[in-house]
Amino acid sequence: MTSASSVIHLVPATPVRGGVETYIERLTAKHDIADEYLRVALTTAGEERAAHYENYDLVTNEPTDLKELVESRPEAIVHQHADLGRFESSLDHTRSRIVRSVHDNSLACPSGTKFFRFKDRQCHVDAGAICALNAYLNGCANRSPLRLGRDISSWSRSTKLLPEYASVVVYSGYMEAQVRRVAHLKSVNVLPYFTDPLEPVPDQPNGPIVCVGRLNVTKGFHRLVDAVAPILLAEPTRSLELVGGGSIYAELSESLARLPLASRERVHIQGPLDSAAVAQKMASAAIVVVPSLYPEAFGIVGIEAMMSQKAVVASDVGGISDWLHHERTGFLVSPDNTAEMGARIQQLLANGALRRQLGQEARAIAQQKFIRLRHVDSLSNIYAESRRGLV
Repeated sequence: MTSASSVIHLVPATPVRGGVETYIERLTAKHDIADEYLRVALTTAGEERAAHYENYDLVTNEPTDLKELVESRPEAIVHQHADLGRFESSLDHTRSRIVRSVHDNSLACPSGTKFFRFKDRQCHVDAGAICALNAYLNGCANRSPLRLGRDISSWSRSTKLLPEYASVVVYSGYMEAQVRRVAHLKSVNVLPYFTDPLEPVPDQPNGPIVCVGRLNVTKGFHRLVDAVAPILLAEPTRSLELVGGGSIYAELSESLARLPLASRERVHIQGPLDSAAVAQKMASAAIVVVPSLYPEAFGIVGIEAMMSQKAVVASDVGGISDWLHHERTGFLVSPDNTAEMGARIQQLLANGALRRQLGQEARAIAQQKFIRLRHVDSLSNIYAESRRGLV
């Protein structure tokens, strides 16, 4: 493994800390892949700096700042983690040394969701001109003509830029297929995420059902509430813990309102937590659920649960099946079937031997496949290939 001398990580600033920020934080925690890391968050004019960017080296809304930084380090690898909008022109002459990571559905969908809001289900349509119609029929994107046109234009520009990068990195087989649908590339690097090592946690038969993710409709928290409603009614000491940034959206409010008061009082909604607090929450759980309705690019919370030796029930969408092996480390369920989700959750809560068996197998796989050393070795090779393009 050869370390790069300097790596510049670029990410658009967001108000809520998400998986990309967690990934960059973990990746830059050790200097086993580069001697120097520069973390750059790009904001819109007038936007306040979110707390999770306090330790970044540069937070700016000026494209010239980015251009000057990149040009001042001509030997640095630039690792771009998303479409950069109006900042893209600052990189026009440096794409041959950019490693472009694709962490979400932004290259597969102009709105970045692959989700039909009006139908409350994922979209299976290939992106293109049809997206303008679906925005009106299925609510999959902002329907303002100006905003919709801008989103489609941005998506088109991003897909056309893909062949110009030194390397393209995705994090699941699902995302590889999505990228290959929109661009003809010689190679796409599939590099599963990693998570921090954790001590094995004893089984928690009376622990809560835990779900971690941003509070928005695509994460399916409302479906989870509907799925566990009979369980909360039958088990007066069982609780549901929902952890994530954002606000309680309409569908979640409606699902909570349908619960009897005694059950509703055992649904606890917390704000975003740092990595250590998330690990503690996982440790306390009986099981972990990932009820996403849209196709997750990977679902990093799943491997965090696996490392905590927890069985997982998750929607069979996107890249989730890359880490969750049905009936071996947990259960995959249809995102549209709350009865099936509830039955699988109940099965694990009722069967301690099965819950422990799946949790132990999940941890064994996480320790083998989703560890830092394996990830860094692969990424170092990608950086090395990119550096050869600078010579």
